[in-house]
Amino acid sequence: MDGKHIYHYTFGLTVEGVKRSWRLDKRQYYGGYPSDHIQMPPACSAKSGFIYAGLLNEAGQNIEGWPNRGKEHPAEKVATPLQHLLQTTTHQSGGLADLLRGTGPWRWGQVDSLYFHARGVANVASAVPAEDGWLGRWSVEGDGRVMLQLCGERFSLSFHNVWQALGRWRFDAVDAAGNALSDGRLDDVGQQVVQLLPELEVPPGALGQTNVSFVTEIAGSGPWEWAGQGPFAFLRGGQLHTPWGNGRWGVQRQTSEGVEQAKDGQVFADFVGSQHDVYWSERECLRMQSSRKADAEKVGIDFAGGAEPMGRKCQPKLTQKVAK
Repeated sequence: MDGKHIYHYTFGLTVEGVKRSWRLDKRQYYGGYPSDHIQMPPACSAKSGFIYAGLLNEAGQNIEGWPNRGKEHPAEKVATPLQHLLQTTTHQSGGLADLLRGTGPWRWGQVDSLYFHARGVANVASAVPAEDGWLGRWSVEGDGRVMLQLCGERFSLSFHNVWQALGRWRFDAVDAAGNALSDGRLDDVGQQVVQLLPELEVPPGALGQTNVSFVTEIAGSGPWEWAGQGPFAFLRGGQLHTPWGNGRWGVQRQTSEGVEQAKDGQVFADFVGSQHDVYWSERECLRMQSSRKADAEKVGIDFAGGAEPMGRKCQPKLTQKVAK
């Protein structure tokens, strides 16, 4: 076996696509030979899938005696994360939609971490890093009224003080049957501002919009996973939500030498004593990259808000938490 390499794949690779899944593990073959033309994983999958499939194809096509199975059928085209997001969410603009985008945490009964993100993505964040919260959808359906879909239920939220420059923002809530629920409120005065990023007067944008700057596109967006940890969100007023407390994001950073300006196509994201530059890595995959200022360490940031909303599994717990 000198000069040979063994790929021991007890634990396989599984990549979930929008319409199908791709997998590579020994349970597909057991004592048989893997295909010498293994299908490549969907676009935007982890690089490891392409590397392993490519290596096995190279080996199978060049080892004498390996059964030739010919080319497999072309891979089914799967929507990229950006395409899927544009197909399954809606960008609303104007009035209440602009004011709520990028706000949170809203406190609603015993729910203390409700967020309204860009493109109608709602999220109840988990208190445990890397643990999934409850993902839902929201949309403005009338003057001062928002429809919230969460845990398989529909709620109508009626907002009040969002039009005032000062004061506490709040909403009343009823379920689909019209039963009154606990009210909600946004306590953070720093988010009760018209502009998403006051230092730049960033206009309301949304992921997937074209002909807008990077900072405009990600303003108000979330949830994101930073090196697999989350949720992260680029909130109104320049607040950066992280699992370890709030940080700051924007295009200006105060230093001992004055104000530092972010480069075009980048924003600053600073939290837990570390400063980072953030920029698109693969926009079609809704994947960004961060570079830490102290040591230039680079990690990936992936959008987590494009997954399907939570079903009724969390409905009993949510009902209990928002009961009046």
